[in-house]
Amino acid sequence: MANLFIFSNDLRLEDNAALYNASLSKNGLEALFLFNKDKWQLHYESPLKIKFQLNNLEKIKEELNNLNINLRVLSPKLDDENKLILEEALKINASKVFINSEYGFNEKQRDENLRKLLADNRIDLIEFDSSIINPKKIVTGAGTYFKVFTPYSRSFREELNKEYLQCFPAPVKQQTKIGDSDEIPNFEL
Repeated sequence: MANLFIFSNDLRLEDNAALYNASLSKNGLEALFLFNKDKWQLHYESPLKIKFQLNNLEKIKEELNNLNINLRVLSPKLDDENKLILEEALKINASKVFINSEYGFNEKQRDENLRKLLADNRIDLIEFDSSIINPKKIVTGAGTYFKVFTPYSRSFREELNKEYLQCFPAPVKQQTKIGDSDEIPNFEL
């Protein structure tokens, strides 16, 4: 069975735990980028940031094609993201969907709802933490956030360990390609 990987704001091929692990089965992998104008407006994303992401997707698409991984670009409405992800997973007969964690409120809600939706269809959601440190782990003994830098810095350094610093190689080349990659949409500033 194939796997589905969903790009978030993290557009790296190397040192991308979710993408690398999604590729290990070599049974087919589709990468998905959600071109969501509603979310960009809701999060006040800079037009330059959006243009930068889309320009990088062109290079990523080429590198993924060389690994027999197709890149799909979907443009859902904010409330339709999970529905389209499920449809894409079912379309490619995916057994697992891989994502990197995001800490935004909307993203956490989306991922929890996606987990339930996929589970109802017997598809696993596999989540990886691609950040250096989970911000929820850097708290005082009372469980509150630090207000003074020095104790924060000490706690940060204690939390940082070699496990967090593990680098992952580029994804593994797939034995077969699921389909053709989509064109990257234009975005005018």
